[in-house]
Amino acid sequence: MMYESMKMKVEGAVEKGKVNDEYICSEEERQVLSQYRTKDFTRQNHPSLIQVLLNSKEDVDSTGGAMPNLIYVSRRRAQAPHIISRQAPSTLWSNRSNCGYVQFPQRYHGLNNADIYAGEHKRLFLANPIGMDGLNGPSYVGTGCFFRRRVFFGAPSSFVEPEIPNLAPDHIVDKPINGREFLSLAHHVAGCNYENRTNWGSKIGFRYGSLVEDYYTGYRLQCEGWQSIFCDPSRPAFLGDVPITLIDVLNQTKRWSVGLLEVGFSKYSPSTFGVRAMGVLMAQSYAHYAFWAIWCFPVTVYAVLPSLALLRGIPIFPKVYEPSFFLYAFMFLGPMDKIV
Repeated sequence: MMYESMKMKVEGAVEKGKVNDEYICSEEERQVLSQYRTKDFTRQNHPSLIQVLLNSKEDVDSTGGAMPNLIYVSRRRAQAPHIISRQAPSTLWSNRSNCGYVQFPQRYHGLNNADIYAGEHKRLFLANPIGMDGLNGPSYVGTGCFFRRRVFFGAPSSFVEPEIPNLAPDHIVDKPINGREFLSLAHHVAGCNYENRTNWGSKIGFRYGSLVEDYYTGYRLQCEGWQSIFCDPSRPAFLGDVPITLIDVLNQTKRWSVGLLEVGFSKYSPSTFGVRAMGVLMAQSYAHYAFWAIWCFPVTVYAVLPSLALLRGIPIFPKVYEPSFFLYAFMFLGPMDKIV
């Protein structure tokens, strides 16, 4: 019911181009939505918007049990250079002192049977995390993840104190979630200027400096000593949308490629900094992602060169009677026992 009501309100507001009084159900909603009625309010330029949709102390489910807190946050956006992180991480409690997060595979709805653009990314979201789970754990992929709050405040052995004590991971909230003081602090933290000249983005919270801040954040956290866990239940824990047009796929691929190369050629490159911080195997796993865009060159050569050699009649593989043939035979037959 809650989703259907929200859907009806959104569709009605989009159709009419404004939020009419008929869509406002309470004085709290009227106060939140009043900011939409200013002339300067646009998608690219608006103040912070925060609304408590569910309060665990007031709202209950059909069985009478308390509902979890559900808070809508739209961070302030301004006509100035800044970074917006659209992730919505949840918090995690774990008995392991160095366990930072639990990563679930990304599942999609709406995929066609052919999946002509390979949007499911099984290697990225399933195969690779299974392998990394045997080491220090999978990387953070930007969604489908439960975080431990402590992970955003420094390494397991060193705690970085936030500028506002109320933001500390062990802070116990003793005031109403929809109180004026609580919401005022939330609006302040969600503002664009709050992180200026602070440790946020470098030592606290998500790590900025790359278009793929999810990969960069997970990488830096594991360099600090945090570990992660990969959880793949039979029933999908999270569902998301996948690009279904060629333009969307190319835009996403370009952003990933540029962002990963930014990390790969930075001072925090997995090939140098990563090897010292987390060991060769984990560094190699992250380097596998960081230099993903460069694969296009060897793949193109491998696709074109054999065809040209065949047309020219030039052999590029050893003949059966040559000693080097056994190496190719071994590489071909070696994985067969795993397939069988």
